[in-house]
Amino acid sequence: LLKRLLALLSTRARRIGALAARTAARLERAEGGPRLERVRTIAARCAEAQRRLRELRAADIFAEVGPLPAFRGPTPLLQRDPAYREVYRTWLALHRTPLATVDSPLFDIPIADLPHLYEGWCALQVAHALLDLGGQLVAQRLVTASHPEDAPPDDLDLAVALVDQAPLLRIRLADTLLTLRYQPRYRPARPTTNDQRPTTGGGDRDSSFVVRRSPFVSLDRHTRVPDLAVEVERAGESPRVLLLDAKYRLDAEGGVPQDALADAYAYLGAVGWRGTRATIGALLLYPGRGTPERYPSGVGALPLLPGAADDLPRLLADWLDLPRV
Repeated sequence: LLKRLLALLSTRARRIGALAARTAARLERAEGGPRLERVRTIAARCAEAQRRLRELRAADIFAEVGPLPAFRGPTPLLQRDPAYREVYRTWLALHRTPLATVDSPLFDIPIADLPHLYEGWCALQVAHALLDLGGQLVAQRLVTASHPEDAPPDDLDLAVALVDQAPLLRIRLADTLLTLRYQPRYRPARPTTNDQRPTTGGGDRDSSFVVRRSPFVSLDRHTRVPDLAVEVERAGESPRVLLLDAKYRLDAEGGVPQDALADAYAYLGAVGWRGTRATIGALLLYPGRGTPERYPSGVGALPLLPGAADDLPRLLADWLDLPRV
């Protein structure tokens, strides 16, 4: 427990120090003054704390100590001995106020570009909702781990990225395989010859993430690029896909504008498999507070705002014909 505690403290010192260093660099270009000196002091103290913590972790008493698999509560010794009680209190304090660092280009988007920001937020909400459906996570490219050279071996940094070269998630629920893609490119199918296969969109160009290419194509001469696609494969059935598009605009009544609905209808009829339409539906996500709508045509509109996305897993389960959550 003590070894793991030192690792957690080292992680905090490194992250806070990095933040202070970036802030100092920004202040040097701007204002300077007392605030700059204060930030430089924080960065220097964090560097010293990291050095001291590395020395402590290298102590002989930890030579044969492995990683902490799980903490199942305080032992009598932790509760009885004053020195051990201090270790335990520090452990509790760190876990009551966890430090989360998200390093993503998404958060560098200028606030003026709200449509792009809303699109990225919707993508994360859909990924979270699909994970909430349960099942087995087969593979994912949404969150990656990086281990800086000075990080403890059991430390973990997480980076979030919306990649369009490969699926974000692949989840198996019973006999159903769900594949979430961000901005897949569904290209027109080319005529098949003896030495040429049909061109499909949304393929995986990363050999480290081995999956089959998307089976879907555009049914007309235009490449279709929805914001999100949930591809569904079930044993004994043709593959199908639910398309989702984020629209950061409202009509006068606070609903989805007519031109946005027109885009959804275009997606609905334009993506298929082996020459046949294969869309489950086309769902618009918009920053409103209305009631979710599902039209007989297969087009739908779902209001989605921060703090009001709890129903998203259930709604996606309905559209994808999955067990209710």
